[in-house]
Amino acid sequence: MATTKLHLKPWDGIVVALLLLAAAVFFALWQKDGASLGTPPAVEIYVDGQLMRTVPIPSHKEEVRIETAYGVNLLHIGPEGVAMAEADCASRDCVHTAPLTRADGAIACLPHRLLVRLSGNLSTKDAPEEVDVVAG
Repeated sequence: MATTKLHLKPWDGIVVALLLLAAAVFFALWQKDGASLGTPPAVEIYVDGQLMRTVPIPSHKEEVRIETAYGVNLLHIGPEGVAMAEADCASRDCVHTAPLTRADGAIACLPHRLLVRLSGNLSTKDAPEEVDVVAG
């Protein structure tokens, strides 16, 4: 069996170093969220698909009343998350939705044509990492 020797040239090391640097930069940018890019987290409230209001996340819990032609909703907004506290719709599914703490979720009240999203992640330094799915 014939063996071939691998002959590395100086440029090979430079190419490998550049690839590793590019991978590190890509990983660092991928890990960033809206809050780390200098944009403070805020709650975006949409009615009929149109942005109706943007509310910055306060340092303490606040209530935000949303009145539309379709009905009334009450949001609790604070540093620990955003939750739908009340709704005058029949199903009230939105009230039973888990609070938003990350930008990858939403609270929807379909009868009121209302969508609540979080732009940027809340800083939950003391909170443990959430489990999305447990398989077993």
